[in-house]
Amino acid sequence: MSAPFAALFLFGAGSSLHAQTTCTTTDTAVAAIGASDPAALAGDCAILLGAKAGWGGSSTALNWASTLSMSSWDGVAVRDSRVVRLDFRFKSLSGSIPDLSGLTNLERLDVSWNGLTGNIPATLGPSPNSTSSLCTATS
Repeated sequence: MSAPFAALFLFGAGSSLHAQTTCTTTDTAVAAIGASDPAALAGDCAILLGAKAGWGGSSTALNWASTLSMSSWDGVAVRDSRVVRLDFRFKSLSGSIPDLSGLTNLERLDVSWNGLTGNIPATLGPSPNSTSSLCTATS
């Protein structure tokens, strides 16, 4: 028996920033990285902490906190002061796939093998700046 699978790969997608919780440039999550654009990274941090809060109890598999460097957050990859990759495989997450449209440098999102429901938000689909995208789902 196979579990639901969904993955989205994006390259160069862009959108506006919608921070959902507080994360500042002086929080360890941001400051420990030494980002060239700490304000942008703080925005990405806030979006991810908001997504985690939206998943409720199922997000305990993620070690995300403003007191821990984003470079050591489970499933998060940062490059050039921005979140570029999210890998949530096998994290036992449940709830809705969050709006991550503010992660304007996101290149890859993998939500396979979780209990997430809903569609991958259209804001994460191909944009004029994208060069490739792939979305697959099986059950």
